[in-house]
Amino acid sequence: MGKKFIAILLILVNVFTLASCMKPKETDPSETETDESDVSTTESRVYEAVERIAASLAECNYENFRKNSTKDSKEVEKAMPAVPEIADDDYKTPRPDKALVVKNMVISSLTYEIDEKSFKSGLWGSDCSVDVKFSYKDYNEVVGKRDIFLGPADFNTLLADVEKTIDKTITLKFKKEGRHYLLSNPDDVVSLYYFEVPKLKYMNSIFDMVDKVYMVGDTWDPVKECYTDTNTIEMVLVLNERAKQYIWKYVYRLAEETNPKWTVIYTSQYITDQYPSEIRVKYTQRDNIKTGFYAFYLIDPQTSNIYGMEFDVVNTSEPAQTSTTESTQST
Repeated sequence: MGKKFIAILLILVNVFTLASCMKPKETDPSETETDESDVSTTESRVYEAVERIAASLAECNYENFRKNSTKDSKEVEKAMPAVPEIADDDYKTPRPDKALVVKNMVISSLTYEIDEKSFKSGLWGSDCSVDVKFSYKDYNEVVGKRDIFLGPADFNTLLADVEKTIDKTITLKFKKEGRHYLLSNPDDVVSLYYFEVPKLKYMNSIFDMVDKVYMVGDTWDPVKECYTDTNTIEMVLVLNERAKQYIWKYVYRLAEETNPKWTVIYTSQYITDQYPSEIRVKYTQRDNIKTGFYAFYLIDPQTSNIYGMEFDVVNTSEPAQTSTTESTQST
């Protein structure tokens, strides 16, 4: 009897064990969260890659674009309207083609919008794709506003106020390399650069709008064109009606004629005047300006053209300078 009881007990144990083996396995919430987290991480990294690509396209920075791509794209490199950087005070280096500068200004307004519903991911997230809508300001809204522009900067000022955009949707494909995603179809974005801004008409210089220029001051003699005993130089440019439609940007400078070349005494910071009817520039120092021949002028940074006046300055407190010839004759 004891043996039968043990046998029955063993059978019951086996039945319960088998039942426990057949019980559906409960899902570990942490595992589900991990899977969802992995998907979320993949998407966020792809979107970060989109941001880097968009920035390099807007900045026309091919080096950064290449770093975020799996391969070279000669088409993109050639199409990018990249403009070399030139220091504001560098008036010797030739300025780049204005059409190129304007195209660069348009593409620099580039923005993007990701269509998250279009996101697709391959096995283990090694290959992904997403649709991105790229937009830049509609330059046609600016072209018709003026019959003539001061320069590209004038065009860009008006472009900043444009709300209408030109949109293009491109499917960007990415391949995972390490922890980062790189663009695997770089040639497909070249179409963003397939536009041409209509040819714009430019003034030769902002100084085309100057009617007259004259010097002012208590010690200024307009007949002799000379200052006497002054520590201040002031010049006025009277502008025509057209000038009131533009924003003027310029620097001004005072220079003295010395041998063998002119010596710059003062150069102002960049100045911006909005829709002026006249321009007034002034230079002042503590002591009276020494006797000499001077030039006071404005510089147009867009063209490097200058406009101003030349004049004499007499400082009567300085000892008279007698030439060797005059000294010999008096003896």
